[in-house]
Amino acid sequence: MANTRKASITEFDCAVFDGNYVTGDVDAQYLARLEQARNDASKVMSTAVNAIIDLYNN
Repeated sequence: MANTRKASITEFDCAVFDGNYVTGDVDAQYLARLEQARNDASKVMSTAVNAIIDLYNN
């Protein structure tokens, strides 16, 4: 059965525009770690590791 209660919205998340996240737990350090994990160099390393693992799994 669906929840029929209406949520009261107290804030609108405009983080994509102003960098202020309503969750309060996103800071510059978190974004830096995220950027590091998703940058092209990390993707290349991940692809190389997956290629090695695939050799053993085939």
